[in-house]
This record gives sequence, C-alpha cells and structure tokens, in this order.
Amino acid sequence: MKAISLFSGVGGLDMGFERAGIETVLQAERDPWCLEVLARHWPETERVTDVRDVQGGGVDLIYGGFPCQDVSVAGKRAGLGGERSGLWFEFERVLRELRPRWAVIENVPGLLSSNGGRDFGVILDGLDELGFDVAWTVLDAQHFGVPQRRRRVFIVAGPSRRGVEQVLSLCEGCGGNPETGGTSGEAVAGTLGGGAGERGWSPDTDRMTFIPIQDAREVDKKQNGLGIGDPGDPMFAIDGVSRHGVFIPDLVGALSDGAHHGGGTNGQDAYTGRVFPAVGGVRRLTPMECERLMGWPDDWTRWTAGGKEIADSHRYRMAGNGVVASVAEWIGHRLVAVDKGLA
Repeated sequence: MKAISLFSGVGGLDMGFERAGIETVLQAERDPWCLEVLARHWPETERVTDVRDVQGGGVDLIYGGFPCQDVSVAGKRAGLGGERSGLWFEFERVLRELRPRWAVIENVPGLLSSNGGRDFGVILDGLDELGFDVAWTVLDAQHFGVPQRRRRVFIVAGPSRRGVEQVLSLCEGCGGNPETGGTSGEAVAGTLGGGAGERGWSPDTDRMTFIPIQDAREVDKKQNGLGIGDPGDPMFAIDGVSRHGVFIPDLVGALSDGAHHGGGTNGQDAYTGRVFPAVGGVRRLTPMECERLMGWPDDWTRWTAGGKEIADSHRYRMAGNGVVASVAEWIGHRLVAVDKGLA
C-alpha cells in the first residue's frame, strides 16, 4: 500500500504506518525543524513544504493530522474558518484530486464540538461528497503501550461502510484493548523550575499529556518487579516506553531514595546520568522521555539531517504536537488487513 502524508510533523503517523507495511512516497510539512527530522529518517522520500503543492496520483492512502489550534477547546475556537485549522480544505482538495481508496485523519477531540459540532459535520459531508464511507472514534494512547493519557479523534474514510468500521473496531485479542482496572487520576503533574510553555507540553489541554500515575506503577510492578516509592507516594518520574511496550526502570530523577524519605541527597537519572535536585515535586521529563511517551525511538528528534543537534525547546514542541506511533501502527495493521480482504 502506497501513501501520502500531509501535515507530517516529525512522522509519528508515518512511523506507525511504516511498521504496518505502508510505504509513504510523499510528505508535506512546512516547519523547518520537523523537515530536518523527516529528512534524517526518510532521506529518500520526496517532500514538499506547502500542502498546496501536493499533486500526483496512484496512491492507495492519504493521511495526516491537519492543524488543531482553531478547533481546540483551549483556543479561540475559530474552527474551520480559522487560518490554521482551515487547512482541512487543502486536505479535502488533495483527496478530491488524487482519489485514493483510503484516508485517515487525526485531530484533537475538540474537533467534535467545534462550532457546536458543525465543523465536524462539514468534514463528514465533504468526505461523503467524495464518495467515501466514514467511521470515526476517539482512541487513548494509554491503551496502546505508552504510559500517558492522550486522546485523539481518528477518522477513517474508505470504499465501504463495512471496511471502515472494521478498521476501527476494538475486539478481544486484536490489540488496543484496555485492561480492566481502577480509574486513573486525571490531574496534570506539576514540574520543577518552570511551567509548560516553550519547554514543556502545550498548555492546550486537548494536546496535553496526562500521566496515569497509578496505572504506570502497576505496569512497572507487573513487567519489572520494581517498586517506586511507598505505596501511598504518588510522586515519581517515568522513564518511558520501549519499542514494543512500556518499561519503567527505577529512574526516580528528582525523587531519589533520600528524597522519598526526607533526605537531602540529589537524585541521579540512572539512564542519562543527569543529576536532579531532591526537592518535593515531579521533575520535568527529558526530551528522550517525551519521545518514549510517544512510542518513538530514542533521540528521534535530536539531530538534523546533517547531524546538528536540535535544541530541547524544539524537541519538546515536536513531541507535544506529534502522534503516538503505536496508535498509528495499530490502525495501519488493521487498514492493511481490511484492504486485502476487500480486494
């Protein structure tokens, strides 16, 4: 299956679809730092810096997450009439001109309520006029092998109603199936030495990462047998995720053994060697940890195509705006399987 990626970012969707056997032949992205990351990891793939320049044909799938700022519940909610989220109409134009069999569209949950739901209706009407059958759902990344709560709307448009429903259906044993358990807390953990802003996750709560602390502790106990702090102590730092699922080594960061028990020693991150002050609170995640929360390989955003190191501020922003690769991979595998079944 060949595909075109729109609004590619640093390739979270591209990565997941590639793992599922989908070949992306063209990427469209305008951010210069994202373009550097894309060029490093997909040096042979064609790229354009303006979605209006996307042309051609002969692809089976067009996918992407058009800008969410104008539909987010934390923004001014200009909706599809806004300058950024209005780029949906370029997405629609590409679909109209290239006529792929499938389309996958990702955005924040605020899309469903933007302009009282009318903006979502505009998208559905547009896809219907193009001859697609459509299904959609909200998927939470915490059920796909990463220790963060990150809800996103996924719209799948395809050649048949049965097909699109099969792509997004959750079933026993097919992956992405949440385990029965207690309710996770939804409070956002504070950081030490600064707010979200430029070096943290976006203040946009549609795009913000929520770490289900109790869930992460239980995963840690099941997979590694490691106890982090006392049972009633909710403060610890999460290292991240592996390629195939969650792993949480005993990287306490700001809360070393001394900090847990009121001591004054500093904590050392056993993975990176960085030392953090032993004060009450939760330390800021490193860029690598943010990449792991997204299901991306270590240092995915660290280097330009030419080997120059990218500033942390850009890396945090790119992770905050990205797509969790394991969610994309799950959709990609199901899309490929359903497409073969319909052939």
